[in-house]
Amino acid sequence: MGVLGGMGCGWLFHLFTTLESTAGFLSYVTTYDLLNGNVGDGSVTYAFYFACMVGTFVAGFLNYFIGRRLSIVFGGLLTVLGMLGVSAVQSGGEGFLMPGICLLGGSVGVLMPTLAVYIYEISTRDMRGKALLLLGSGFLLGILFAAWFSSSSNEVGWVWQVFIATIILSIMTPAVYIFPESPYWVYMREGLESCERCLAVLRRKEGVSEELRMIRDEEAGSDDSSASSGTSFLKFMMGLFLMLVSSIFLGCVNMYLSDTFRSIEDATYMFVNCMALQFLGALFSFFFMDRIDHKRILFCTLLPMACLVFVLGLNDKSEFVTGDSEYLMLQIVGLLLYFFAGLGITSVPWVSCVGLFATKQRAVYVTVYFMVFFLLPVCSTYIRSNDSMSGDEYLYLFALTGCCVVATALLFTVGTLKNGMVCTKGEMEAERARLRRIRASRRSARTPGSARSRNFSRSRAKSHSNYQMYESPAGSAP
Repeated sequence: MGVLGGMGCGWLFHLFTTLESTAGFLSYVTTYDLLNGNVGDGSVTYAFYFACMVGTFVAGFLNYFIGRRLSIVFGGLLTVLGMLGVSAVQSGGEGFLMPGICLLGGSVGVLMPTLAVYIYEISTRDMRGKALLLLGSGFLLGILFAAWFSSSSNEVGWVWQVFIATIILSIMTPAVYIFPESPYWVYMREGLESCERCLAVLRRKEGVSEELRMIRDEEAGSDDSSASSGTSFLKFMMGLFLMLVSSIFLGCVNMYLSDTFRSIEDATYMFVNCMALQFLGALFSFFFMDRIDHKRILFCTLLPMACLVFVLGLNDKSEFVTGDSEYLMLQIVGLLLYFFAGLGITSVPWVSCVGLFATKQRAVYVTVYFMVFFLLPVCSTYIRSNDSMSGDEYLYLFALTGCCVVATALLFTVGTLKNGMVCTKGEMEAERARLRRIRASRRSARTPGSARSRNFSRSRAKSHSNYQMYESPAGSAP
């Protein structure tokens, strides 16, 4: 479910990010006399991203009132309606184009935060990082396919690409009914007993009392920590800067490098190679995601990313490298940048943004974070489509460098949970105290005076006495 959902959303996300700069869309608009011939003014990309933000806002209400599964079904329905609208342009005219694109954007806006929250909440505590890594890897795979099929030599019509992404999301949508509703949402809306029944169905076993107690303690502990405005502000800023890094990189930097490599001769597949290396880095991160805490992963990836993006921004600003040397520099820096990004920011920012807050708070904070995620590519679209700001792409490259540095500095103020996730230091100490109490209760249940120990001592004494009844042949001789 995570791979398919991420793939479909990533495909649509990158397709509409770079659509107006492709030759295929220019030919499509010219053939059917659409948009009054104004291709490249950013109108299609603006419509898609603003629809994504509206969809995210709607998803915040849907997730709170009707649950995660019905929200995913609603997002899948919007995808199908958007695909039908886009497909009807050839026969029905331009009136179906913008509504279809807006419906597709709304579906991505509904599905992305809902899938992130739902996958996080139905996973066990130890598997949350890897579970959302599947969603992030699927998102990268969708971008990779969109970049591949949008390249000049293997170009597939954008309507066909929308159709393929819709099929992928249509397969994913019914799959949510394989699993029950989120136990966190059930606990928030229906109480403890309903949550226990939901967990029993989800884990396929009856003994879920320990996990139920952990959910209750987690929600209660988060409510207590939210009383401090300073703690809440720290968590909000930590999640915000991590989401800024993810948004600027996946939206703005992808747009910049895709257009840059497309303008260079014999560099058609260079961006595809970068995305393939990022996906390879995401696959490598499966081997250490549950062994290294997320704080160290971010330390080891944000700083190299900041340095590499700074080099790109400096070159875009001053052009200190030109000609063939510039292409070589873009190759080296691009491949290294995307590999480090695949190792660190494929899923950790999303896991942190969802996991920093309790269930009720997620309805607000996750909605705000993903609205920011879809907002920042609008800025890069404005820079790309506005002639007066042409060549000012270094602005968001330097902004990404600054966000990486600030996020790295904020990491010194937070702690980590046992499962590696980022948290406040107060939550880290509370979890350690809770684990110490659990271990102490288990040890006290096995004291020397317990029934199990007495039975064991009695059986051991009995075995010794039976053994002593037998005498050796030498001892029995007269």
